[in-house]
Amino acid sequence: RKRIRAAQGIPLPGSAEWLVPPGGLEEDLPALDIGRDWFDVLAAAVTLCGGETPDLFRRETRPATEERRDERGQWRGVATPGVNDVSEWLGWGGMVPPAEGNAVLELRSAALRPEALPPEAASAPCWRVHSTAQEDAAPTFDADTRPSLFVLCGFLGSGKTTLLNAIIERQRARERCVGVIQNEIGATGVDERLVGDAAPVLAMDEGCVCCTISGNLRAGVRELMARANPEVLILETTGLANPMNLRIELEGLRELARLAAVVTVLDSLHGEALLAESELGREQVRGADVVVLSKCNLASPGQRLGLQAAAKALNPAARLCESGAEALPPELLPLFDAAGASQGPLRRMPGAHVSHADEGFSAVRLFLPRPVPRADLLLLARTCPGSPFRVKGILNTLEDGPILLQGVGDECTVEPFAGAAGEAAGEAPAFIVCIGRELDRQALLAHWANAGAVEEPPAAG
Repeated sequence: RKRIRAAQGIPLPGSAEWLVPPGGLEEDLPALDIGRDWFDVLAAAVTLCGGETPDLFRRETRPATEERRDERGQWRGVATPGVNDVSEWLGWGGMVPPAEGNAVLELRSAALRPEALPPEAASAPCWRVHSTAQEDAAPTFDADTRPSLFVLCGFLGSGKTTLLNAIIERQRARERCVGVIQNEIGATGVDERLVGDAAPVLAMDEGCVCCTISGNLRAGVRELMARANPEVLILETTGLANPMNLRIELEGLRELARLAAVVTVLDSLHGEALLAESELGREQVRGADVVVLSKCNLASPGQRLGLQAAAKALNPAARLCESGAEALPPELLPLFDAAGASQGPLRRMPGAHVSHADEGFSAVRLFLPRPVPRADLLLLARTCPGSPFRVKGILNTLEDGPILLQGVGDECTVEPFAGAAGEAAGEAPAFIVCIGRELDRQALLAHWANAGAVEEPPAAG
């Protein structure tokens, strides 16, 4: 240990108490243990690169002094029983270290057996990495080539795809390939078109990955890995997916990918109402390793604090972070940037877990074969019968050409749509998807008939 003793002590300013009593230790640092951690990593790297374990271990000891500060504030070294400098040598390829003191222990080649080493030295990883001499040698530093798998959950319109695009942009800047599996409850997907060519995307539409198309995820991961060999995989679930129902699916992916984390996005504007009304929304929070409160720049301080408290009450163990104008919270950077260790399968929770069908959620898709005035589209989206929770689509306007329309509750926005990768703007059939509880398909069809909506896509050509 590195020790500094204050002979006169160190008083606590403005108090009769002592910060360090006279003759007490001002510093007592476990220098050997701290240095050993660094030394073990360096030695393991040499073994890993050289492909062989050390053939020399040598430990030397020398008397050392304890530093003391006298009453004049001057330093002096005082020989103290039990205080020593300890040096350790490891050698590869027959190297011979210089003698600097009294060798307490020196082992070479055949005599260099783990049981002959001091316990703290025998446990170092340099003795096991790339060791083929023993069949039971532990592969401590074996490379795990499986991609990290992140599951991105969150209720309808919470901002999952916005966060996804920010993650992809960050990883592309670091020259890391991200593969995306996007699942949407509607038969025609919108979200995969929003990623464009930023990352290889596999769309899994026609149902929810945790129930109606359960069993397809493994095949999807295999396809995406064969196509792009990504370092990071992100499964963006439908807004109605319950991560608690994904446990069996994810456990079946162990040989293909390692589960890094389940990230749930929670809308700060509507989150409190969602958690109060929907067991599905609550399950999305309970099943998360990380909960991201989105749109915090638009929420009031009361909304943010209330949602934080509600999320913590449901899942005290989850990491909580906020996003606003910047979609990717700084706290998430280490999680996605590092090839972190697997979190393992989703935590087991007793009892049955709710699905979107249990709460009456469904999706209705309609096609709009002709361009419509932009103002008419906005009015139709905001006045849908049955008050769908989510309205989204890619539509053609008379004024602006193709647009992306997205609505959550009473909010509705449009923006120009340039087309997905390999698809010219306006090339695919224009469509609208409404998602909500107990939706009346015929009522929605009659409502959107004012814009020429039909149930089947128009014939090509």
